[in-house]
Amino acid sequence: EGVEFRLSADAFSEVNSAAEDAMFAHVVEWAADLREECPRLQLLGRNSGFYGLALQRELSFEEVRGCTHCPQTAADAEASIEMHAGKPWLPNGADTFRFSRIGKAGFFEQVRALEGGPPTLVH
Repeated sequence: EGVEFRLSADAFSEVNSAAEDAMFAHVVEWAADLREECPRLQLLGRNSGFYGLALQRELSFEEVRGCTHCPQTAADAEASIEMHAGKPWLPNGADTFRFSRIGKAGFFEQVRALEGGPPTLVH
């Protein structure tokens, strides 16, 4: 069963097809192997909201950060995070999954902000 996610008509998203499902299964398998070493997840791009929520539901990271330069995608991700706030796999909502709209250059500052803590899995 998938994760409910708001998707605006003018937002970009991949078609949810068998190929997308197979790719996601590989991403989950890869992330699961590293989860114990990497309690935090950092995602970049237009699908980072959907992927972040789906990976969080599967692997329960201590913290997830996602970012995109697309305002529609960012708004959809923030609404979707709010929709799932308080669920066992997202107990603190936006405090667990921090999503932001940034310029592409801002991604590196976000990754640097995670330095000094436990290892981070970056997708």
